[in-house]
Amino acid sequence: MKCEICDHPALNHWLRLGEFDLYLCSVCSAVRRFAGNNEAPHETQHVTETSIDEHAWAEYQQLYYPGRLVTYRRVLDYLRTNEKKRLLDVGSAAGWFMKMAGDRDYEVYGIEPSEEVASRGAQYSQRPVQVAMIENAPYPNDFFDVIAMFDVLEHTQNPVTCLREVRRLLTNQGVVVIRVPDINGLLPRVSHWLLYVTRGHYSLPAWLLWRYHVWGFNHRSLTSLLQKTGFTVLQYYSEDAQDLLTISRKHWASNPLLTLGVRTLVNASHLVHMQDELVVIARCLSD
Repeated sequence: MKCEICDHPALNHWLRLGEFDLYLCSVCSAVRRFAGNNEAPHETQHVTETSIDEHAWAEYQQLYYPGRLVTYRRVLDYLRTNEKKRLLDVGSAAGWFMKMAGDRDYEVYGIEPSEEVASRGAQYSQRPVQVAMIENAPYPNDFFDVIAMFDVLEHTQNPVTCLREVRRLLTNQGVVVIRVPDINGLLPRVSHWLLYVTRGHYSLPAWLLWRYHVWGFNHRSLTSLLQKTGFTVLQYYSEDAQDLLTISRKHWASNPLLTLGVRTLVNASHLVHMQDELVVIARCLSD
């Protein structure tokens, strides 16, 4: 199997995780998840991201809204502009980023594959949301100044195709903002180590990381992907995937040992500078 990120001719089998196999590229460090028969897994989404049940949506907001606002503010502060610019939020979900960007005078659009979620995000943000995948985005060339992809790229079947479409949609000076889990973060590293040393008997932490993800990235593989698809990196930084204030509300928090372990690793990751989310801001290379 060839690595789709850097075109290295062979991926190495890395770990077995229940029904999945994880393959690692020895050149760019990208990790690809396959089903046990080496066929690509079907796309899955978290129930709280697709359910129209009001209780589920309220729970989703309690869990993720505080932490996401920190991410969105930091990105928009970096992109600070006095011009009215056109922005696309890919995987716009509940519309939180669209609302904040719109309040800062961006002309905002969203794209979201779930009709129910798109409707809710459009209602919250009061901005238009297309029901589509980014690979089939119904916009003309050079239409956007900024495209945001928060926690999206790791779910896609082909990140190269997605980012080439993003490049098509952006102006020549356009900027893409990407947030993905960092497989070199302390929490993922320990989760994978536990899976390996217990020979798969203690797989819950790793399974929680991979159950919805098709790809795993680190600084090297994400940089390689961006260069391949026509971008140059402007800014990289790390942040937490887990908000310590909301961990106790997670569905797995009923396991006190797991909760204690996650809290400890999140705190330790700050000391060793190995947080488990990457945020990158990149500009289009000139044609």
